[in-house]
Amino acid sequence: MPATFRLLVLLLALTCVSGWAGAESASPPAPVAEISTVAPNAAISNVTQNSFQVRWEPISGATRYELSYGTDPNAGNRGTLFVTKFAHLFTNLLPNTNYNVKVRAIVAGRAGAWSSIKSASTQIPVMTDLVADDVRDTTAHLTWSGIYSDLPDTVYEISYGTDPDASADGLISSMKNFITLKSLGPESTYFVKLRVRTSRHRPLVKPHFHYHAAVFSGGCARGPGRSIAGNRRH
Repeated sequence: MPATFRLLVLLLALTCVSGWAGAESASPPAPVAEISTVAPNAAISNVTQNSFQVRWEPISGATRYELSYGTDPNAGNRGTLFVTKFAHLFTNLLPNTNYNVKVRAIVAGRAGAWSSIKSASTQIPVMTDLVADDVRDTTAHLTWSGIYSDLPDTVYEISYGTDPDASADGLISSMKNFITLKSLGPESTYFVKLRVRTSRHRPLVKPHFHYHAAVFSGGCARGPGRSIAGNRRH
């Protein structure tokens, strides 16, 4: 066998042995992180007239959490946000409004499963500032804070009468934060109370009255009422 040929065979054998050794010593590829299929267990708490808190149990390996919320059933029309803690307080919300929220874990940069949608209905603020600000012989002008003025499906209801329960003369409604009572009896004392009635995002109900009962007396003198008293009742 020529020397040149024997040299080529030897070099080929050495190359194959080196390749096998390298293949055996190479590190296996790093495993790809699996997407967490576990959805966070979320819960709502601390609901007020303009805020609520959502909390959830931590997911192993999660570096942050994505929250989606809104007033739509899919909890998405108000946007999304990312947090690193296990709770978030939503603020600056509308009163008397139903909000939906869902949360999912982010593990190794990949999103996991959404939690079930949780709902929170912000509260109706108590009405405490009903005032009879212009009382005349047969009319009385009433005003109060306008936090619900012109909201869809929401009205103020005013009950008034000469009885202390303020109900003898019936119930009237207004979309605005003021109203004028008419056809009142001269030289009479009237009691008035106020509440908010709504069908927004929930069945129409008749809530208890929340009010400062304005007590005013009509008479021959014209101008602002001289006798106005507040007595908070429910």
